[in-house]
Amino acid sequence: MTKQELIDAIAAESGYPKIEVERILLAQAIVVEATLRDKWELVLPGVGKFNTEQRPARKGRNPSTGQMIDIPAKTIVKLKAVKTLRDAVQR
Repeated sequence: MTKQELIDAIAAESGYPKIEVERILLAQAIVVEATLRDKWELVLPGVGKFNTEQRPARKGRNPSTGQMIDIPAKTIVKLKAVKTLRDAVQR
């Protein structure tokens, strides 16, 4: 689903004008980014819980050459979906 398709779907479901939905989505993205940058958890009701996790440095292998490489430590974003969402997408 593209950004515009998401805006259209939310506008159709909620009855809000598309421009307002776009502003809300932009504001949500800003809040999510700021919250995770500050290392907080963020819960989106009906979707799940976002948090950050530190991934340690490790050794890896370049798949093209087979040469061993050092992969630096980094912070990643994780999403744990709520049970109702997990159940809805299971086959």
